Amino acid sequence: MQDLERVARLAREFCAVRLDGDARDLQQRVSALGEVLPRLWLAGGVLPVVPEVPAPPPGPGTDAWPGLGRFDEEDPRLPEALAVVEAWLWSGLQYWDDGDPAGALTVWAGGYVRWSTALVDVLPALHAAVLRFRPEPQVERARGGKPSLVMVGPGEASEEAPRTVPAPAPALKPALGVRFEAMGLGAYICEVHPRSPAAGLLQAGDAVLQVDDVSLEHVDPAVLAERMVGPVGEVRTYVVFRDGETFEVRFGAVTIDALRGEQE
Repeated sequence: MQDLERVARLAREFCAVRLDGDARDLQQRVSALGEVLPRLWLAGGVLPVVPEVPAPPPGPGTDAWPGLGRFDEEDPRLPEALAVVEAWLWSGLQYWDDGDPAGALTVWAGGYVRWSTALVDVLPALHAAVLRFRPEPQVERARGGKPSLVMVGPGEASEEAPRTVPAPAPALKPALGVRFEAMGLGAYICEVHPRSPAAGLLQAGDAVLQVDDVSLEHVDPAVLAERMVGPVGEVRTYVVFRDGETFEVRFGAVTIDALRGEQE
């Protein structure tokens, strides 16, 4: 019942965004969709398999929805896909609000393949739209390049000549050989390199939800790489969502040279 309640809550949140229309500006609409749609995809995937049902009529947000402006022009699939998702979710909400959870389950689970396919097809475009509104990072650069480590004799007025200590050799740069993007509940796997330690364990379309019991939900994209990639040789446990099921895999980062096949 908890899984169904979660879908109901997220469905209501999504339909509210559609019905709000011009009450939200473009950035707010993009941000709200980027927040709720990945969670809907994952929440629907854990519902039980039921027989398919006929497609429902369009939801009420179809007329109120002002669209996503230039993002609709860049990916013409967006308007239709969002309308498909709303139709299924709105139809199920009518049963849910009437106190008929079995009817809601029939609609949401029976139509999951169709509405989740429409949703997943446009997630990359929606993710790109979310990134357009991210603020530019403010990077402060140190003056004079990298500072050396300098050991000075005791006392601020010491007349001893400073002794420059060479900086330590840089640590081996870790790599997973996995291309991923932030997607609300975690990391969406886009591609896995054949020499990656994750090859055979992860595949494109997977969603990594946790790393070593640390949730990746709502992690800033700038921080996501740090959570996903550990030090070279450190084996981590990744919780993965695929085809409606959640499972764990374990692997560790390797060096760039190893990934390129230049290191035994």
